[in-house]
Amino acid sequence: MALRIGCKACKRTADYLASDIVRFQPAGRGLEALRMVCKECGAREITVSAFELPRKRENEVVIWRPTVM
Repeated sequence: MALRIGCKACKRTADYLASDIVRFQPAGRGLEALRMVCKECGAREITVSAFELPRKRENEVVIWRPTVM
């Protein structure tokens, strides 16, 4: 399972493994309550949608890994 997280301000999107995002968020927090900061513009308003990773490699998806600074 993966999450597509988008910035409402600059429209940048990035895809993450759901399991990676869970490690950085408090337990029990829903998708609508995720807190992230856009790497491009610094905005905190985001959209989150879940999707299944494709099984075939013909439609490759770039997966980003979250970091904490």
